[in-house]
Amino acid sequence: MESVLFLCIGAGLFAGIQAVLTPNWAGGDVTNSERTITGFDALEENSIDVLFLGASHMGCGLSPMKLYEDYQICSYNLSTSGQRVSGSYFLLKNALQTQHPAVVVFDVSGLFERADTDMNAQWRYILDTLSPGALKWEMAEAYDKEWYSDGKWSVYFPVIKYHSRWAELTAEDFKPKASGFYYTAGMFQNASSVGSPWPRGEVESVSLALAENTLGTLREAEADSVNEIYFEEPLYAPSINDSAAAWLTEIAGLCAENGAELLLTKIPVNHYPQYYLSAWNTLRSDLVQELAGRLGSVFLDLNYEETGIDFSQDTPDLGAHLNSRGAEKISVFMGKYLLNHYSLRQEQRPDYDAALRLYQKTRTVTALQSATDFSAYLRYLSEYGQNWTVFIAAQEEYTSGMADSDYRQLEGLGLKLVRDGNYADAYLAVMQDGQAAYEAVSNRPITRSMELGDLAISLNSSGWNSVSHSSININGAEYSNQTRGLNIVVYDNESGQVIDSTAFDTFVAEKTAFKNVDILFYFLRNYEETVCFAQ
Repeated sequence: MESVLFLCIGAGLFAGIQAVLTPNWAGGDVTNSERTITGFDALEENSIDVLFLGASHMGCGLSPMKLYEDYQICSYNLSTSGQRVSGSYFLLKNALQTQHPAVVVFDVSGLFERADTDMNAQWRYILDTLSPGALKWEMAEAYDKEWYSDGKWSVYFPVIKYHSRWAELTAEDFKPKASGFYYTAGMFQNASSVGSPWPRGEVESVSLALAENTLGTLREAEADSVNEIYFEEPLYAPSINDSAAAWLTEIAGLCAENGAELLLTKIPVNHYPQYYLSAWNTLRSDLVQELAGRLGSVFLDLNYEETGIDFSQDTPDLGAHLNSRGAEKISVFMGKYLLNHYSLRQEQRPDYDAALRLYQKTRTVTALQSATDFSAYLRYLSEYGQNWTVFIAAQEEYTSGMADSDYRQLEGLGLKLVRDGNYADAYLAVMQDGQAAYEAVSNRPITRSMELGDLAISLNSSGWNSVSHSSININGAEYSNQTRGLNIVVYDNESGQVIDSTAFDTFVAEKTAFKNVDILFYFLRNYEETVCFAQ
């Protein structure tokens, strides 16, 4: 009896050590893979009509909650970061054990994966999260064939792979693993707005020009001789990976066996192929169209549809992915397409209703964080400010670029003195629960300390004629961007979180927005953790 107890205790300790050493993929990668997979497992059986698969383009670019909000389509986005086509196959096979979707929508980016790229982590996002069973072992066998030295046994005994992580463990590694329904139904919220600087047509023409540049030359000088070599080699020649195509054929077979339609698609991307391996153009599109024909599937290339995507605003990373605003546009288009081409249930469900309420809360945060237009930003403060405390501190000069319409919007928020500022004046304002709580303007620096509930607030504004400074300090932490113009910090009263910090350079008519995207990403994840994931 004692030996059995000893073994049980030892097994429990070993399992606990393995759980700690295995990376926390909930937030540890770009698409929150752990929450995505465990959230899918929490679905009621046969509860979704549409399943989305693919890499981060799909994970960031399609919102099931928007589909539900607008069209009452119950769907799930089972995408993971860098998801290989083989990974899509195993996730689909796992999904079909409990769900019977009418349509499986697959983003085709992974078809062009390079055979020489180390995709170990992309496999582990899935393998480390899948529940034990025959399917996990089948995927482990495939993983073992992908020349990964840690081997298939590391799937069931992760300590083989992660034993050296002791030195890098943080408090996050000791938190319980993700569980329960993922409120976005798998989509990864991203509020950053870093536009693509290149016109779509220019990206396309450059891609074609690179493909047409096939004459290579090499001149070599050695000692007294000069050799010149000519060869045929295009600068850009996209091709579908044979292994990926084979796995897609398996996916098509799974769909056919289970009565699901396979819809191939491509979430919009706007990037040069010299800089980004997943850049998209008609060369790739034509190759996929040909493959889709052989599979008897439809290919809907969203890069060439009128989806309303504006790459100057709807991307967080120069056009490589879509942010949440772009994802909603794609979702509206996709919802109409799905209803026009497939027979889908349209129904309301209590679990999706509850998730939608959380999604709508985070959407107000992502909308605010991604707003780079001054007027739009003020409009969001007006619409949602009843639950926020807003701090404004001017720095250097805030009046020169202001128009009458700007002042009217600020006055609509309850501010009475903002129009009184002259060149290089200081200005401070605090708005709480949709009303002005404090406001001051002066040709000298302004300093104000106050308490709002549990918040200890210290504010400072000074114009160009003095030290040209701004400070919005909340409970000892500085949140002002400390940039010329109006520095605005938004605090969410419900969650107790700072959710945005933006500076608008109101010295110039464009009122350019300055946002620290890393900090805003951190704010969004904190808000999400508090409001949506707190147990």
